[in-house]
Amino acid sequence: MQLTLAFVETKGFVGAVEAADAMTKTASVHIVKYTKIGDGYVTVLIEGELSDCQAAVESGSAAASRIGELISSGIIPRPMDDLSLFRNKMTKKKKEKTPAKATKEKAAAKSPDITNLIKKATDGITLEELEKITKKSKDKIRQIIKKLMDEDKVEKIHKKHYWIT
Repeated sequence: MQLTLAFVETKGFVGAVEAADAMTKTASVHIVKYTKIGDGYVTVLIEGELSDCQAAVESGSAAASRIGELISSGIIPRPMDDLSLFRNKMTKKKKEKTPAKATKEKAAAKSPDITNLIKKATDGITLEELEKITKKSKDKIRQIIKKLMDEDKVEKIHKKHYWIT
């Protein structure tokens, strides 16, 4: 039997943690992953049997409302296989990168000056400040920052980038 996919979205990380805690304590579900969307929005994705997901989302939504701000919640019974991209268990193979593209991405990732600048900026640093200091284009800086954000090393809050690991 195919598992149900469900989610609770909050504004604020603490509300998301509270929702995740309540969901896993209420029913036999497991957390697939959580995603920080930006501007403080966090989505917690769970998986389990339909009845368990319904109970978990109900309790998670209530918990998130008590602690923070509940934005949305939902349940997707018997999701299509195409939705597997939202799960940690990726079933599709990743596309092969062309050598030129892979080389460019490696070059972008090997920019320790931007990484170190963000680490040292305890009050955060803006894209414009990074551009002035490094003399690199905004697009190149955005690529590096996006990679760091995908790795959960950098977070953007009100136009400033902060090192979080």
